[in-house]
Amino acid sequence: MSETGEEANGDVKTVEGILKLKGNDELKFGLLIGLIELEQASNKDVVDTVLYLLVGGEFDIESNFVIQDPQNILHMLKLLASCSHTLQ
Repeated sequence: MSETGEEANGDVKTVEGILKLKGNDELKFGLLIGLIELEQASNKDVVDTVLYLLVGGEFDIESNFVIQDPQNILHMLKLLASCSHTLQ
């Protein structure tokens, strides 16, 4: 059992917890939507997490900027509906 407490309990309370989860990106976007709706994530954290999920790792404008899974664009659009106007 190498799972952390957050993973074992299915209780993700931070964007870092989302990124550490094993699983599909749809689940991660869903959890991020939950954090946004509960106002538990800053705008910067949301943007950084979305970029991370889109490119499949740490976003870098020079070396890692290509979207790896086009399906994630649809997940991102669903997420935008939960975001404040300033975050959109």
